Amino acid sequence: MTEDEKRMAPVLHVVHDYANFVSAADTIPTNPAPPLNTHVQHIYLVNCRKMFDFFRKPSDGVDIVAADFFPFKGKPRFRFPMWNQWGKAMDKQIVHLTYSRVTEPKLWDGYSENALFLAEFRAAWKLFRSKLDEPYESEFVKQVFLRKQPHGNGQPSEFRNLDLD
Repeated sequence: MTEDEKRMAPVLHVVHDYANFVSAADTIPTNPAPPLNTHVQHIYLVNCRKMFDFFRKPSDGVDIVAADFFPFKGKPRFRFPMWNQWGKAMDKQIVHLTYSRVTEPKLWDGYSENALFLAEFRAAWKLFRSKLDEPYESEFVKQVFLRKQPHGNGQPSEFRNLDLD
């Protein structure tokens, strides 16, 4: 693998995970029947946390983060007021089995903030994409295009109708 290929390899994973995030967000309002409704809500919130970490964590050479795509200049400032309000509670309620679920209950109905979270992460994605330099910009365009293409077996992509730009 060339040095350029190594630099571009993470883009596929970022686009794939963002596509899964958007897919879950778009599925929630369709009110899937139980138990799928709970599964989709859960994965949506896990993906919110994943995207928050992607946009806000510093580059550490271990996790793929937005800062990795801005090696020669400062990364854009991403803002998440609603996720900042709920993220810690979601971390405890969704990702970890902790006693804080019992001792620090939050008034969370499971759905009210979904659209607000989605708006924040879509705005961050658009800002992130708008600030990319080459060769990253072209690779993100390519990977978004590829996510929407039919699978090798001819089956349509599950991401074909999603707004991933």
